[in-house]
Amino acid sequence: MRRQYLDVVTSRLRSGGWTSVLDAGLKALGPLFPGGSGRPEAGPILGTVILSYVCNYNCGFCELPQRFVRRRGEGWSEFDTAGWKSVLRGFAALRTTGIGFTGGEPFLRADCAELLEYSLSLGMVTHVNTNAHLLDDALVDRLTAMGLDSVNVSLDGSDAATHDRLRGHRGSFERVTDRIAALARARDLQASSGRRTRIGITCVLTPDNAEQVEELADLAESLGADSLGFIPMHELHDGDDLADVAPERSWAAKMERATTDLRRLRRERSIIENSDAYLSLFPRCFAGKPSPLRCHAPSTSMVVDAYGRVFPCVPLSEVDRPIARIRGEDLAAFWKSETYALERRRLSGCTACYWNCHTEMNLLWQRPTGGRRSRDVAGL
Repeated sequence: MRRQYLDVVTSRLRSGGWTSVLDAGLKALGPLFPGGSGRPEAGPILGTVILSYVCNYNCGFCELPQRFVRRRGEGWSEFDTAGWKSVLRGFAALRTTGIGFTGGEPFLRADCAELLEYSLSLGMVTHVNTNAHLLDDALVDRLTAMGLDSVNVSLDGSDAATHDRLRGHRGSFERVTDRIAALARARDLQASSGRRTRIGITCVLTPDNAEQVEELADLAESLGADSLGFIPMHELHDGDDLADVAPERSWAAKMERATTDLRRLRRERSIIENSDAYLSLFPRCFAGKPSPLRCHAPSTSMVVDAYGRVFPCVPLSEVDRPIARIRGEDLAAFWKSETYALERRRLSGCTACYWNCHTEMNLLWQRPTGGRRSRDVAGL
């Protein structure tokens, strides 16, 4: 099992949140007993909110900032604070277990911390993904003091040359590592007074950093992070079919060797958060082979972006293929609608990607077997 799940459950239990843990456990049984209607009885386990597509970095593998520019040119407006709170209430009405805040860079919105606090007040496990560049000391203290469940920081190299090149921002390595250390210090000061904020580092595994996995583990430990997690690089371009996000890459053999090193490292170092079962799938991803897991993401997750567009999973949001556009107060009804049920049935058996949050959850219910690329995802 992914260590992040165990850490968050343990933290919630220690702070008296056993009812939410029990509710999550019952919902997690849902995929083991699928119904024929395509309409889950319970709400999603994981909700994802894309606060904004704006970003202060220029990562070579991400097109989200360009999406913001296009939408603004088309006259679209992002949710204001009240709009986002309506979305969060919609997730809470569905008894969503946890909310992940992401972007772009979510802290480019001045109300990000307020929205995190609001999500926590609604009883949901609350998590944020960030590049950490904007986390000044006051914001670091606010995040840990509010009892935020976890912060994941993107770090894509063990040295400045690699990370700064991949992130398209000179000086980012020095800033990010400094801010991770600041989060760890603030977490330790707050840990005795309430829920402990978990600090994770996430790295997109690419040919550029494939030989740095051990150095990244050393760095994560030295900075005081709780975990270091990896996700295999996908090819994510607006308008692409979902079936094309994990094509065969010419450097697959190099990545297979890196995966072997990473699995060994996981056995030796507790800092690695990915399950071994997930890591074992990385060579398939880089070789362009379909996932051997049937994906349950449309029945366990829902993604809402800054314009109210809904996606059944994160990869569909990354290639900009929404299934609807709604208001926050309509969220619960849409989750239970025939429209969403049709999408769940259409995506049933999807084997297109190896996205970390969805794949690790799929591994809770099944073991890898031989897989075929599902035709259901063509054209999505």
